[in-house]
Amino acid sequence: MKRRISTVLEPAAAARLVVARRAKPSPVPDHVRLVLTLELRRELAEELSLKAIKSERNIEAIVIALIEEAGTRIARAASEEMASIPISSRVT
Repeated sequence: MKRRISTVLEPAAAARLVVARRAKPSPVPDHVRLVLTLELRRELAEELSLKAIKSERNIEAIVIALIEEAGTRIARAASEEMASIPISSRVT
């Protein structure tokens, strides 16, 4: 049996590798198809369904919008945190 050599990847490289392995091509340019199975509390599933019905969208679109909003908030918070660190103290 051949042993695999363990290496530690930088987070960005690890993320690209995970997407390359799990995601499928999408017909939408610059998108991938990533299939997730979610186990949600019934109450949350009903809330998401209600939001989808009221906005005349499907539940997948609602979940994608929520994930994108969270990603934007995380990126903004990281940017603000980086801006508060003096340039002389930053590690690049």
